[in-house]
Amino acid sequence: MSEQTAMIVSDGQLIDRFLVQLVRQRPVVKCNDGQAFTIENLTHSYVGISGQAEAGAADVAAEVSRTLNWPLFTRQQLELIALNDDDRARLRECLDKPTARAVADGLAKLEGVNAHGRAMAEVMLCLATRYEVVLLNCGATLVLPRSPGVDVRLIASESLRAGRLAEIGDIDLTLAYEQVHWIDTERREFIQMQFGADVDTLDHYDLVADSERVAVSQIVQQVIHALEAKRTYSPHRCTA
Repeated sequence: MSEQTAMIVSDGQLIDRFLVQLVRQRPVVKCNDGQAFTIENLTHSYVGISGQAEAGAADVAAEVSRTLNWPLFTRQQLELIALNDDDRARLRECLDKPTARAVADGLAKLEGVNAHGRAMAEVMLCLATRYEVVLLNCGATLVLPRSPGVDVRLIASESLRAGRLAEIGDIDLTLAYEQVHWIDTERREFIQMQFGADVDTLDHYDLVADSERVAVSQIVQQVIHALEAKRTYSPHRCTA
């Protein structure tokens, strides 16, 4: 399956309707006695997925989203909101005051993040305090608290990935290798530039899966099992 199977909302009107709906549904967040309104307590469960070109990250993200019935947000979607000051302001309107303060504190804790990365981080934090979400190729593991989420990295051999791209795009294998290399480089440089981190550092992830050896369906099950384990052993969070 092609990585193009991921749901990508690029229409500004769709983003606009989504933000209007969020503002209308703003909840009041409550914490149990003794719980603080911290970003760790206010962040919902999430799955952050990243991957090498044609390693299957988009397919896994789409299937996790379908299985859990959670909305899937891609890097392209987040950038559309992050680049629009008015949209980010409307997203902040979705938060009650304690949650807004927690999001601001979460942003203040980030180090080595440039202005665009900080705008994307604000979008991710706002979404994750409102929804259980799946986030694709946007550096979620570098922004969101680790305890409520599962961060996943998809890899595969370059030869397999180039072969997949050549078949999907009906292009010459040499060109496919070049495109795979370009996509890998662009994703690596994006994370380095926006968040000051190396996307290939294994410590960023709860699960690293080789899609050459493990089927998408099995990876999805591993992700869900990891999520259930975190829910079992993580402290109770504040709820809307």
